[in-house]
Amino acid sequence: MPTRVRPATPGDLEAICALLLQDGAERAASDGNLWPLATDSVQRIAVEFTNEVQNEGPFHWLVAEAAGAVVGVARLGVIPCPPIYHLAGQLAFVLFDDTTVSRLAPEDALALLIVAAEREGEALGAVTFIAACAPFQREKLRTLESAGYGIVTRYLVKHRLSNGVSPISVRAASSADIAAIVAMGGEAQNMLFQANAQMWKPHPEAPSRFSAWMHYSLTLPDRCIFIDDGHESAGFVIAQPVSSVHMPVASKRDHIGLIDDFWAPEFATATTGRVSTFASDLLAAAEFEFTRRGKTSAMAISPATWRSKQHFLREHGYC
Repeated sequence: MPTRVRPATPGDLEAICALLLQDGAERAASDGNLWPLATDSVQRIAVEFTNEVQNEGPFHWLVAEAAGAVVGVARLGVIPCPPIYHLAGQLAFVLFDDTTVSRLAPEDALALLIVAAEREGEALGAVTFIAACAPFQREKLRTLESAGYGIVTRYLVKHRLSNGVSPISVRAASSADIAAIVAMGGEAQNMLFQANAQMWKPHPEAPSRFSAWMHYSLTLPDRCIFIDDGHESAGFVIAQPVSSVHMPVASKRDHIGLIDDFWAPEFATATTGRVSTFASDLLAAAEFEFTRRGKTSAMAISPATWRSKQHFLREHGYC
């Protein structure tokens, strides 16, 4: 009997739980510090799946069936891109980490799930397609590459964070610093555009939109924006929490902090360069903030071709 893919229904919850727990156990075996299985993982899966299947929204679930049994699951989202980037009002497709097949699934199950998920994304208006894949998932990566995906973004992780005193040269930003942060953010956006012009095309109104987001971010209690006090135009970093976009449903995520917006002058070239003291201090301040909030790990995002930023992060213990 051939493998078939269909929309998930509430009756698939038990099978989906089994698949995502299998995936979660494999992740924990690969890196238990990054992907510890949540103690309430079954309840998390049930709540997330039930809410998204029963309510109309941007997230959708598909299952693959073979010989009458569910052998694979895909979770996808069709969402607007961040407001500082430009998709001409159209949407982005995201194939989340919660996409997996059983060990006994037919060889075509994952490929068929990807094709069906993309077809659904296209029908919902997606024009750019993104998929998540962990480094140890070599077969999944091969299947995605066969479907036309390439590595665009890397998520580097560090488990031993700076737990001393936050560097005295770094302070929390205020509204008076937003103009300088927006100017530095523009430089970062230019580097992202150079890394991948389709993925990170700046919106014509990016400066004003980024300014509004920075002002709003100052009011959010779950994050902190840092700048170098002695070099106001030298760099900035935002220490913030990860979200469900960055971690699978079955894994814990309150133990890890996220570094996405991070700029320093040595990042202005795609090649490796000298590591500045204030860039190191900014990173140390972000890590200290995570430690202060009870987090044990940090995840930093970098385009795959932005070698200077990756070199800096790897020099500071991220891998």
